[in-house]
Amino acid sequence: MSFITQGKTNIKYILITAIVAIIFGGGIIYLQNNFIEEMGEFIPIEIKKEIDNTSSKMSLSYVVKGCAETESSTATKSSGTEKEPKIEMVGNKIIYSRAINNQCCRQAVMEKETKDNTINIYEVWSGVGCKCICFSEIEATIDNIPEGHYAVNVYEKGIKPGDNNEPMEQKLIIAKEVDVLQVRDETTDWKTYTNEEYGYEIKYPKEWSYKEEINPREGYNWIQTFFDNSKEKSIIMISNPALQIGYEAWTVEKTDAIKIPNSKKYLTKKIFEPTTKDFDPFILVLWPENIDEDWLGSGQISLSYKDKNDPNIKIFDEMLSTFRFLD
Repeated sequence: MSFITQGKTNIKYILITAIVAIIFGGGIIYLQNNFIEEMGEFIPIEIKKEIDNTSSKMSLSYVVKGCAETESSTATKSSGTEKEPKIEMVGNKIIYSRAINNQCCRQAVMEKETKDNTINIYEVWSGVGCKCICFSEIEATIDNIPEGHYAVNVYEKGIKPGDNNEPMEQKLIIAKEVDVLQVRDETTDWKTYTNEEYGYEIKYPKEWSYKEEINPREGYNWIQTFFDNSKEKSIIMISNPALQIGYEAWTVEKTDAIKIPNSKKYLTKKIFEPTTKDFDPFILVLWPENIDEDWLGSGQISLSYKDKNDPNIKIFDEMLSTFRFLD
């Protein structure tokens, strides 16, 4: 074989070897990444792209339900169904949530840290801890996020159980990259209804109107507010205090907690389905969580509808997104 022919053969061999190595190496990386993902392990993500210092406008609101809310040993101790940590996009909001069985007499609060396009959320734990186990649900929302691509990391940190104030080792719970798109606010030019006596406000469509009925009772005013448009009457009703009636002809199909921006308070939303054809389904939103403890400060918002394609359901949800407590 000539030197030139042998050289060509060697070059072909080298190229083939290199290609095989690249493919094989890529396969190993792919398997490693999949293995890490399946094992539930996360690596912190950082994106250094500048966003014109708009990260300072981001706001954090959160809800902690269960004994981790109060740090009290008298809080609910029963265990519940744990839910894996999750980061999801809802509109232009980032929502983190999980549900855990945790040690009693421990409290969790949420904090955030932003740098460029990296958002870090922290579960900060404290409290001496008790021997019993209780159930807690944690949910945090980051709002007012400028459009862009973000790395979101959620950590657990704080103080270990006990009296020594020993710091916990910071632990990464979950990491995810997300794209935030700007969502048009349909409520920008809506009108605002304010109830100063019960301390809240809510927006309603500019084409709609409302009628407020004040019925004096012993020690308080019972206020009912009816919202309607030009075609229908009494589409949405607000009652303060909440109505004390039973709903035996319905079953609760779904229950959700609605966080109030820039507040630790939240609304409880329930969807009721009738058990007979004599009644319509309806949505009921209540506050506070335990109405029996503060009935005179309570309220409810309700919408009745014929089917799930009713356009008023979308308007109802948009109105709820504008609900604010005045304190």
